[in-house]
Amino acid sequence: MRSFLISTLVLISLLSANAGQTDFSRDLACHRGLSKDCLRTQRANSNGILPSGARIHRGESVWAPGGEFRLSCQNDGNLVLYRHEFPLWSSGTVGREVRECLMQTDGNLVLYGPGRQPVWASNTQGNPGSFLAVQDDGNVVIYRPVVPVWNTGTNR
Repeated sequence: MRSFLISTLVLISLLSANAGQTDFSRDLACHRGLSKDCLRTQRANSNGILPSGARIHRGESVWAPGGEFRLSCQNDGNLVLYRHEFPLWSSGTVGREVRECLMQTDGNLVLYGPGRQPVWASNTQGNPGSFLAVQDDGNVVIYRPVVPVWNTGTNR
């Protein structure tokens, strides 16, 4: 019974990962398990925090503590905030080659492509020590220790 439960959890994790989709309708198909092209593993960060200097790579996500929301760095180059399987916000970088999403120590959240070329940024540099939080209210916020300096505006 225990191995069945573990196998089920692994399968659910694989089905909820996203990679290689080009728009929200395809993202939805991916998360509902209707597209096998998107099945990848990911490192889940369950405390909702991407600390200063930390990064997530393609196929990885930062999850809100309650597990309802996640910010995913997708293999299609898009950074997307999801509520369950429904996209709420994106960086609008579909089709761009993105290798990682870095919460820089200067406070800027940046998507980098090959050769460390920036693809997208929150433009919040000048806020050293800032961190990103995926919150249970559905908002993604960059905080300079306690003061918000950027957000997706998706809180409910």
